[in-house]
Formats: sequence, C-alpha cells, structure tokens
Amino acid sequence: MRSRSARRLILFVISLGVIGWLFIWLMGKKGDIQLSSDTSSLIAAIQVTEDGSQAVVMDAKGTITPSSGYKAGQTDRDLVWGPDGNRLFFISDRKEDSFHIFRWDPQRNADPEQRSIDKAGRSSLIFDSTPKTDAGLSGLVMVRGTVQEFFPVNGKSSQILPPGKQRIEGEEGGGAGNTFELLYNRFGKSFRVARYLKGRRFIAAVMRREERGENLIIQDFEPDKDGKVKPPMQIFAAERIEIDVDPQTENLVVNLIDVVPPTTEDGKPVKLGFNHGIFMLDPTKSGTEAATPILMSPDILQCTTEIKCSPDGSSLLFIPAQYKGDGNGTSVGLASCPLKAQGGSAGSLLVNGSVSNPSFSPDGSKIIFIKREGANRAVFIADSNGSNARNITGTTGNYSRPLFSPQYK
Repeated sequence: MRSRSARRLILFVISLGVIGWLFIWLMGKKGDIQLSSDTSSLIAAIQVTEDGSQAVVMDAKGTITPSSGYKAGQTDRDLVWGPDGNRLFFISDRKEDSFHIFRWDPQRNADPEQRSIDKAGRSSLIFDSTPKTDAGLSGLVMVRGTVQEFFPVNGKSSQILPPGKQRIEGEEGGGAGNTFELLYNRFGKSFRVARYLKGRRFIAAVMRREERGENLIIQDFEPDKDGKVKPPMQIFAAERIEIDVDPQTENLVVNLIDVVPPTTEDGKPVKLGFNHGIFMLDPTKSGTEAATPILMSPDILQCTTEIKCSPDGSSLLFIPAQYKGDGNGTSVGLASCPLKAQGGSAGSLLVNGSVSNPSFSPDGSKIIFIKREGANRAVFIADSNGSNARNITGTTGNYSRPLFSPQYK
C-alpha cells in the first residue's frame, strides 16, 4: 500500500510540474497559441477591385480563396508571409479608419485577427532573414513616420528609429534621445521603409526628405569605444530609393531612381556620371569599399525598379523602365542579372511587357510576377529564367504583390 501511495504521490508531483510548465509556456505566449498550417501549395496576393482591395491566396492552378471577413470598400495592402509560412500578415482598415496589422491563417480561413493594439496607423511591415529574438518573432513597421519593432505575439510595437533614450547607452536622461531626433531631422521628415542587416546590428531606412526625394540612412547599433550609439550615416539621396537584402550575406541592395548628387562646400553638385543605379552595400565596410555598383544608367530616360534578390544570393530580378519623373518609371519587361559587381553587364531580359511585383520561390527555381493582359493585371508563374510563363489568374481581375509561401514546393 505504501508503495502504491508513493507512486501516486510521484505521479501527482510530476503532473503538477507539467501543469506548471504549460502555464509558464502559455504565459510566455500571452495566450497566443497557433496551430501549424500547410501552405506548401499557396501563393498570396492582393486582389484589387474598383472600390477596394482584398488579401487572397491561390494555388498554381489559379484556384482563389479570398480572405474571410472582408467588406466591400475596405483596403488590404502591404502583404507579407511570416517567415515560417504558417500565417500571412497584411495591413488593413477592416476595423478602424486607420490601418492596422492583421494576421491570417489561410489554410483554415477564419477571419483575420487584428494584431496591432493602439490607434496609430501602420505601413510597410517586413520580417527579416534573422526573425527570432528573445521575445519571439518580430518585424519592422512604420508608425507615425518612425521605424518600430512589432511583436505579433502581443501586438506591441517599440520605436527603433530615431533611437529613443532606452537604446542610447552612456548618456543620462532624454538629452541623448533628443540629440538623435535632431540628427535625424537633418535627413528627412519621416521613414517609408526599413530593413535589418547583419544579424540586426544595422538598420537601413529610407527617409522622405523635406525637399525632393528620399535619403538612405544606415544606423549602426554597435556601441562606439565609449559605449555610446553611433550617429546615423546618410549613404545616398535620390528621387526614389528601393531596398532589398541579400539573404546570404545580409548586405543591402539599393536601387536609386534619379540620383540627387551630393554638393561641394560651395554648393555645386558633384558630377556622378550616372542618373540611376543599383548598388550592393556592405555596412561593415567604409569608403569606396562599402558600395559596389551592380548596374548604372547614365541615361535619364532608362531606370530600374522593383529589385528582388534570389534566395541563394546569386541573382537579382528587376524591372527595366522608361523614366517619367518624380521617381516613377513605366515597365518595359522583367530582367535579371548576377548579384555581383558589374553584374548588370551580364543581365538579360526575361519577359517583355508591362510587368511588376516580381519575386522568387523559396528554392529560387520559380518566379512570380504581375503582367498586364488586356484589361487585367494577372498573376504569372515562370521558371527562374523566364521560360514556361503562364497566366494563373486568367481574366478574373486585377492583382498585386504575389508572394510564394515560404513553404512552397
């Protein structure tokens, strides 16, 4: 009897331990428990209508599943997969006039859930190639013109740029934070997009300038020899700046449309020899070693847009375009080139026509893009060299931002 009682006591203690561990785990998840989803056959996109836009998924045959809970006139935008492919995130005005972050399980297709929790509108959500932190999955999002880190597990955001006093070491009070605010005010009035680099040591961010165009800013969060956060660096200025990250090196790839040249001490513009260009930027290097030219155009009428790095870092998709001014170009096709110094000289045109929103499959063997077909902007899939291109949405409407699931096979 004593032996049986002892076994019961041991089982009771073990059960309490398991329950306690589950409770701690649940509290760490803030009650946000998610089941895994099989999205290996899915492609996400935004379907554009006359009075709004809706997040949808489709398979390679073009069978479309619209996100539930959508009402006509609402706007879903800024679509992005979570890094594991289990969930889709997008920004929408589904519940309020301002734009919030929503998370959607497309396999089960319950109503997408709002994850951002305050009243501020959001834009340009992105998850990076090193998405895990001590607090779980996080990404970068623009909030009221600042760059903030967003945590889906609890819906909270914290400001990253300009750095607040909580990020500035070695100085007391709000003085350091105010100094950084003043530094950033010299470069622009608000942020448009940002990306982590090099294991989150750096952030590259595009700022809208007070005058024409945009600035590219790099912030290094590794403290200097005195333990203080370094000041931001302005790298480029252009009418429009687009950025992507090489997944292998975590270097920045920058597309400059209508470059704004620097000026000499007497205010004269420096002659650069090009009007548009694509560069690879290694933020750990300095001077001329930091920026490597991939493709430069001396012709003001010929620019490139919508750069996208391949998963293995070997090639780059881009849109050759006729420049129309104000940072905008009209697409003439889809091209690719090696992602290396002067790689543009070995570039090739993959697809002719009005193309936009190119992206790679997770293994790099396929590409997906939007192409205008008559009155429709359709979703096309092709091999990575542009061959075997096929329209998978036919004449069902207009689409934008097609993205393979990270699980896609």
